[in-house]
Amino acid sequence: FPTRRSSDLTIVAIAVLYPLGVVAGGMRLRAFADYLAPSQALAFASRSSLATLPAMVQAAERAGFDATTSRLVMPLAVSVFHVGTAVAQTVGVLFLARLGGVDLSGVDLATVAAAIVVASSAVPGVPGGSIVALVPALTAARVPVEGIGLLLAVDAIPDMVRTTANVTGAMTLAAIARRRSDADHGRA
Repeated sequence: FPTRRSSDLTIVAIAVLYPLGVVAGGMRLRAFADYLAPSQALAFASRSSLATLPAMVQAAERAGFDATTSRLVMPLAVSVFHVGTAVAQTVGVLFLARLGGVDLSGVDLATVAAAIVVASSAVPGVPGGSIVALVPALTAARVPVEGIGLLLAVDAIPDMVRTTANVTGAMTLAAIARRRSDADHGRA
């Protein structure tokens, strides 16, 4: 079923973000994990990256990020950088295509990928919001949109993991932006 595979792949995406945050964000692993943990817990529980934003801003400020990074980059990243959503939407489209007997060619897969990138940047930060944004990707693949009902029925736990990945991605991006800003201002 797609929920397990989606959650597994999303957890892998979270795991990949840790070394990225440590290396590109210039933070020690323990400091990076401490920076992420409260926001990740809230994201998991609330299933809403938007509801998690105040905790993310506080975490950035506690970690010493400047106001531009914590109050401009972080909200922008939360709005458009949805790592977990991109992974989950891909799995959802592939699952529903297989279930519906739709064979996807290489061109179809490229079209789906493009639709997912665009649609995932427009996902609302509310519980279950990414399911609605799946419609353009399904339409691009000529997969029956009615299959969304099946995904909605089992979406709560994958949405928790997906939201945690989205928040982790946004916070990783903010850490990288902070390091870049520090380097540009001679504070590296």
